[in-house]
Amino acid sequence: MADFMDMPEPEGEEEQQQEQQQQQQEEFVQVESPVLPEPERDDDALAKFNLEWNIQLAAKKEAEDALNAKSEEEAKVDIENFNAQREIRLNAKKEVNRSEEQVYLEQQESELEGNTWDRVTKLVDSSVEEGESDKSDVSRMRKLFIQLKNEPLESTRSAPVESN
Repeated sequence: MADFMDMPEPEGEEEQQQEQQQQQQEEFVQVESPVLPEPERDDDALAKFNLEWNIQLAAKKEAEDALNAKSEEEAKVDIENFNAQREIRLNAKKEVNRSEEQVYLEQQESELEGNTWDRVTKLVDSSVEEGESDKSDVSRMRKLFIQLKNEPLESTRSAPVESN
């Protein structure tokens, strides 16, 4: 048997076997794919549904687009109103700042013309409050500021210093 298997086959037989195999495969393919009848479809109902569905979608899209356009217009109007109000507030604030600056500059100029001690006494609270025993005694400093306000240093330097 081993000799039978080792022997080469004649060339003509090999070609015949290949042809037979091809024929068998072709027959198998023909048997495997029988012609089936086309399934019956209700194309009219499906087409009708698709048409109605597309019409509904188009109507919804138009409504959405109209709503978006309306919202955009409202937003533009709101932005214009906001900018107008903002401009009014800015201009009013600028006017107030200019007037406050003018008052401040006039006040600064008037203080420069007056006595230096007048400015100091404006900064110091000269009212005497009773019952402030917890705080340090500032009555002497208060008296000194009032004295310097009434009699500036130039006039007090020329006079002899009084001792307490």
